[in-house]
Amino acid sequence: MKLKQLDAKSVKCPDLTVVVRRFIFREITSDCVAHVITCEPLSTERISHMVHQLEWELLSQHVENGEYHFLIRKP
Repeated sequence: MKLKQLDAKSVKCPDLTVVVRRFIFREITSDCVAHVITCEPLSTERISHMVHQLEWELLSQHVENGEYHFLIRKP
């Protein structure tokens, strides 16, 4: 499995209405699943909106040690 990690300050949805700041995006390329980690409290709302805008699928989400973890899949 190839793992690609991008550290970024922000990502914007295609409609430019959603910004998620201070996150780590790990793309697992073999099955088009991405692991998004952020400490931003509003991330649940923003990630859900981003996934909807990109027409991806939100597989799971949980909070661990103050970090918000999301698994998303590109169809």
